[in-house]
Amino acid sequence: MRRRFKILWVGVALLILFAFLYLPGLSRYQELRLEEERLGRELAQLDKQIQNLQEEKELLEKDQDYLEKVIREELGLVKPGEMIYKLVPEKEPTEPPESH
Repeated sequence: MRRRFKILWVGVALLILFAFLYLPGLSRYQELRLEEERLGRELAQLDKQIQNLQEEKELLEKDQDYLEKVIREELGLVKPGEMIYKLVPEKEPTEPPESH
C-alpha cells in the first residue's frame, strides 16, 4: 500500500513538472500562431495595395485621358483659357447663444 502511495506521488510530481515545462511553450506557440495570422492578413493587404498601385502606374503611363484626369483633380491644373468654378455649400445659420 505504501509503495502505491509513493508511485502515486511520483506520478503527480511528474505531471506537475510536465505541466510546468509544457504549458509556457504551448502558450508561446499560440501567441506566435496569432501573430502569424495577423501578419498574413497584413501581407495580403499590402499585396493588394501593391497591385492597385501597379495598375494605377500602368494607367498613368499608357492612358492620356486618365493622366489628365489625375492632374486636374489632384494638382488642380487647368488648360489655357479654361475657367474653374468652385461651388461652396451654404453654411446653415447658427443660432445665437442662449442668455441666462
